[in-house]
Amino acid sequence: MFEGEVGRNSLGNIAIDDISMAPGVCPTAPQVAATGPGDCAFEDDECGWSNPERVEGVDELNWQRSAAQDGGRFPLADHTTGTDLGFFIQLSRDNIQKAGDRAFFVSRELNGTVLPKCLSFWFYMYEPIVDNTGPNLGKLAVWTRTIDKHDNLVMTPVWRLHNGQGPTWSYAQTEITTQTNHQVIIEGVWGNNRASGFISVDDVTIYEGVCATIPAPAEIVTGECTFDRDSCGWTNSSNGESFDWRMATLTKRPANLPDKTYGAPVGYAYFDIFNTGSRSDQVRMISPVIKTTSQEDNLCFSFSYAAFGAGESTLLKIFRKEVSKGSDEIEALGDNDFPIWELNAADLETARPDWEPAQVSIDSRKDIRLYIVGKASNGGFAIDQITLSKGTCRIRPEEAVPKKN
Repeated sequence: MFEGEVGRNSLGNIAIDDISMAPGVCPTAPQVAATGPGDCAFEDDECGWSNPERVEGVDELNWQRSAAQDGGRFPLADHTTGTDLGFFIQLSRDNIQKAGDRAFFVSRELNGTVLPKCLSFWFYMYEPIVDNTGPNLGKLAVWTRTIDKHDNLVMTPVWRLHNGQGPTWSYAQTEITTQTNHQVIIEGVWGNNRASGFISVDDVTIYEGVCATIPAPAEIVTGECTFDRDSCGWTNSSNGESFDWRMATLTKRPANLPDKTYGAPVGYAYFDIFNTGSRSDQVRMISPVIKTTSQEDNLCFSFSYAAFGAGESTLLKIFRKEVSKGSDEIEALGDNDFPIWELNAADLETARPDWEPAQVSIDSRKDIRLYIVGKASNGGFAIDQITLSKGTCRIRPEEAVPKKN
């Protein structure tokens, strides 16, 4: 049903033509006809989406509303109109200072609801040239931002995809479930400071409904982390008083080690006990609860590690601990808890640390937490690129098989 309403006089006309219907979702156009915030085709403006002010200090770059005819090499057309005259938003390449530089694009405040919402959009992630270090375009992510009862900002990841996906527009969607007022944030991250690729977004739509994550690799997996924005639910627990697992910063990071993900100066977790004398203590980084899956009895837990400092007393261990159904309590490791992966840095090159691959199979038939435990008196380990995939895998490196007591 179309409804037309007569105004105060009869001097004007209202007409419609060329009605069509097609599968899928689309943003309301023109934007002034939208009944709620969030929808945007970027043909007229940014529809209330905005870059944070520089004084907020949450990012380094901006998203720019662009058209293919503006001179960018890719994409050759926007998604809405399919021509070089149509508009989209693109991650800026201006003023890139370092690998891992990023930009937020923030929606207006959206009302919370008990009904789930689905966010859909089209993305373009293309890296024309891949050098011998492998794909390094960067990341496109979606977050929700809310304020908790203590007036703290809470960022929750809902969609995340890395590196190039080909020279074409691709469809994406993810479910948003929050009962409090919130904002949606589209984040773009450059993987290197040469920024040889292109990251763009078009036709953003938010509507009520349940939806699966598309594409599947963009789904947020509990426990996975690249540490480039936060610790992804991993929590710090230490016995010592003066040190713990920490996030690398520009001013505090071991041996000028760059992160594994982008080669950025920050973006990984590490523990560092150079100043504790002969004292030897432990640090623990504990995962969120990893739920059991009915499809698989095992998961492959993989990560990258780097050892630094004096290696004789530098150890890294992985523990698996079952948790009660529905319990969020973090339990301490007991005398009967034995590591499933263990590495001593005594035989590793620690003077000039570099990233090495590691993995181990874990039994996932029960809800579990994983404990990454470090111990040293003069040295430490760094951790990056934690992933969890279905199935079993052989332990890496081979010398990480735990020693039997």
